[in-house]
Amino acid sequence: MFWFISHLIIYSMVMVAVVAVNMVVAPSRPWFLLILFGWCGLLILQARNVMGSRADDRQIADRP
Repeated sequence: MFWFISHLIIYSMVMVAVVAVNMVVAPSRPWFLLILFGWCGLLILQARNVMGSRADDRQIADRP
């Protein structure tokens, strides 16, 4: 879970910077959306792995 939260915080900070750069360099072309949706898709996959039913099974299996 720690890695997911870290990844989410880094994603948020980087996206703020990318949007700012996009608005300064080329405000008429929103290329930041490609990065936003691509990285967000990876975050969704990671969240599913961390919080999905497999994670529950792993926690139960790790108990002594």
